[in-house]
Amino acid sequence: MKLKYDYDIVIVDSGVSIDKSKRALPDYYDITSEYTFRKSSEYHDDIGHGTAIYRIISNETENARICVVRIFCAERKTDEAALLSAMSFICKNISSRIINLSLGLVTGDSLDDLEEICRKLAEKSTIIVSAFDNNGSISYPAAYDCVIGVDNWYQCRSVDSFEYVGSGPVNIRAKGGLQKVDWNNKSIVMGGGSFACAHITALVFRLISNEDRQPSLNEVLGMLESRAVHVYRSYTDPLAPGPKFDIHRAALFPFNKEMHQLVRFSSELPFEISAVYDLAQTGRLGMNTNRLVVKSEIDSGIEYIIKNIKKITYDDFDTLILGHMNEINRIAGCDIRSRIMCEALENGKNIYSFDSVDTFNAANCGDRVYHPQINPKCTYNNFGKLYQTNKPIVCICGTSSAQGKFTLQVILRKFFISEGYSVGQIGTEPHSLLFGMDYALPIGYASDVELNDWQMIAVLNRMVAELSKRDIIIAGSQANSIPFTMNNLSAVPVRMNSFLLGVNPDLVILTVNPDDDAEYIRNSIKYMEGIVGCRVIALVMFPMVSVDGWKSTFDIKCAVGDEEFEKVGAYLRCYTGLPVYKLGDTSQMKELYRLVIDNLT
Repeated sequence: MKLKYDYDIVIVDSGVSIDKSKRALPDYYDITSEYTFRKSSEYHDDIGHGTAIYRIISNETENARICVVRIFCAERKTDEAALLSAMSFICKNISSRIINLSLGLVTGDSLDDLEEICRKLAEKSTIIVSAFDNNGSISYPAAYDCVIGVDNWYQCRSVDSFEYVGSGPVNIRAKGGLQKVDWNNKSIVMGGGSFACAHITALVFRLISNEDRQPSLNEVLGMLESRAVHVYRSYTDPLAPGPKFDIHRAALFPFNKEMHQLVRFSSELPFEISAVYDLAQTGRLGMNTNRLVVKSEIDSGIEYIIKNIKKITYDDFDTLILGHMNEINRIAGCDIRSRIMCEALENGKNIYSFDSVDTFNAANCGDRVYHPQINPKCTYNNFGKLYQTNKPIVCICGTSSAQGKFTLQVILRKFFISEGYSVGQIGTEPHSLLFGMDYALPIGYASDVELNDWQMIAVLNRMVAELSKRDIIIAGSQANSIPFTMNNLSAVPVRMNSFLLGVNPDLVILTVNPDDDAEYIRNSIKYMEGIVGCRVIALVMFPMVSVDGWKSTFDIKCAVGDEEFEKVGAYLRCYTGLPVYKLGDTSQMKELYRLVIDNLT
């Protein structure tokens, strides 16, 4: 029984050139200047690409009813509005078993609308086959899960020899290497994913042409999998979900550097801090947290009296937030971390740990113990493809550790949100998620992230892609970007190289110390602008300096006065040509925010 479709295959491309005396003619729809479509008998193809695709499909299918929809002209670019209009026109006016799109978009403002139309077509049982970008990017609609995304496989030698990819954005890798194609009635040799897509479209038609009903997308994928010469089955999503438990009241232990941020900006947290605990051996018991935290006028936190962990009151909180514990274990002379975790779990509490919790997860703690991490065994099946985004990305980098990079992220985010912007945020601290940031890639102190350079770039690129529906993306880095010396491998910040490449920011704000070497600052700027083509737009000075310029294990710092700030700031402005702002100064932070907005508009 012949299924009631207007066409078997619709080809959306650059048109088609036809020798009317020799071939059966497909139906042809032409685009107008107003992005509408009309049926026409004047076949033309300003490029030749559409003709090549039509020839492949028509030659490899028998008795297929084919329609060609022309959407772009001699510029050889996929017009976003034209593609969206064509797909909408087809969805409303043409019924087809298969749509071939040997084209796509790597980014755009209407990707959500395009995906919605593709889903509507899929709901009508239309099979969409689309090619990935030839330059190696993730592209659309090929990457949508309602579309068969086809990539070029250079080792493929025949149209029936292809690879099937079990999961991920790519579904099929097919014959896209150099091959003879009909380019506007001239035979030339070319290659590309467009032709791989055309071969798979023809194959799909041959597989379903005798079916008395239209198979679903999953059924067609199953047919392709059974005929593939190779199948990629493994896929592990590297982006682990956040904690499965809600935090309402939390206790902190111990009160180390990472905990300072939670106290300083406690009013920005989506939960209440009920208590702060520490060991008696640290000498901090009974102290007010304000004595130990570098405060500024822009802070919004509450002060706490530090309590003894041996007298912890479990009824006061639902979640125990554990900071890095190596130093505390050393001071205590025992594995106090394990003891505290076991005790908390026995008392029915959840645990958010900055350090790895593998042994506790293995002990069937279920979802009550959480540690922000990235799966080191992640497999993408992306074949090196990276996502592109047209959303602005601002990165906070620095010349050293402990100079307010995370604080600056919190400040900028607050300004953006207050003016109605939606913010996507990537942090590199284990407590990033506690502040409502979207992703944490903890690559700083005591990191257990085991990604190689390629994996880190891919993970960060995926994070950026997931946040591309927001108005702006903010990412915060770790420590320095270029080495101070080459005396030891520990001084070489190789992870920051991968971080910058993965985030690929448009703008960078560089945090500096008052006693930083000016040449080192300028070299950092040159490096960052050179490696990813971004612009460093400002310096933000940390308002503290080590006493007598001596940095030690117990680094004692004093505040930088206004006069000293103006002196150092004036010199850096002259030396780098960039504005210099004081971290934590309300008026200057507002000026910095306006500078970011001005540079983005």
